[in-house]
Parts: sequence; structure tokens; C-alpha cells
Amino acid sequence: MAKNPLHPERNSPISRTVWPTAPGLRQPGLRLLVVDLLHSTATYGGVPLPGLTDRELRVLAHLVGMRGRPMAASTLAALAWQQHLAPNSRAVSVAIARLRAKLPPNTILTTKQGYRIKK
Repeated sequence: MAKNPLHPERNSPISRTVWPTAPGLRQPGLRLLVVDLLHSTATYGGVPLPGLTDRELRVLAHLVGMRGRPMAASTLAALAWQQHLAPNSRAVSVAIARLRAKLPPNTILTTKQGYRIKK
């Protein structure tokens, strides 16, 4: 793939979200979670995550894009579902539960502000 001149640390524009992105940020013991929206794949530590639905992949991509900062469930719903969900909808919590089952323990954390990827 061609290098993106605006973001040389990324392999292609928009299609790949890497956390952490810069090689200088990688430290021993720091996990690497890669979400490739172009090919609808995700890897954790170089190992493919099987069985992710498109919606789970979008939720994971948005969480990874936040680089460890929390994202509110309502914001996740608006971005991943691209529509307004009912306030009492459990769609986001169900998607997070399914992602947690497919990722190593404590990768997705719940905070007062929402959900975040563990640094």
C-alpha cells in the first residue's frame, strides 16, 4: 500500500486505525490493536480476531481511534450505527459484551464517561 503523506505512520488514508500509531510510542508490554476497515479485519498483537461483525468492527475502530480516552455509549451508537438509537437501547452494551468475549480480558474498560481501550 502507498504511504499516506498526511499520516506517514498509517499505511493508507482512513482505512486503517492503529493504536499506538507511532513506532516511538511502542513500549515493551504495550498491546497493539489494529483495525483495518478496508479489509474488515482486526488483529490483536498480530493475531487475527475471528468472527467480528461489521458493527463490532466499527465500534472497535472508534474505540481504538480514541487512543485510550473514554467514549460515551451515545456517541458510539451515533458513530457505529449512524442513526439515533432509543435512550434505553442496549445495542452498544451488547456489542461491547460481544467484543469483550473476543478480546483478551480487560481490553475494553467501562468508566463513568463511557467505554475505552486499555492503554
